[in-house]
Amino acid sequence: MCSQFKKFMNQSYILSCEHAGNQVPERYQHLFKGEEDILYTHKAIDFGALRLAKHLQKKAEVPLYYTRISRLLSESDDLFFMWCFNNQRTVYEKNV
Repeated sequence: MCSQFKKFMNQSYILSCEHAGNQVPERYQHLFKGEEDILYTHKAIDFGALRLAKHLQKKAEVPLYYTRISRLLSESDDLFFMWCFNNQRTVYEKNV
């Protein structure tokens, strides 16, 4: 484990990667018919985000949550933070 993360051992953390993929479930593929090329642009996916998140997960030894559904279909970071709020969990704290 990296020494930078040892000081956080008495706290719980998770890592999330909300724009990791560009997949569209079959039931919604008709929405992109004729416009499939957009699924291979930054509008649909953050290229390299999942690779970076998996690297950080290994270094930090924390759970990683991610979605491969394109953000053009579902803005998952909003859903993730809503879930955390409803479950009274702190996801992000800004150090001042």
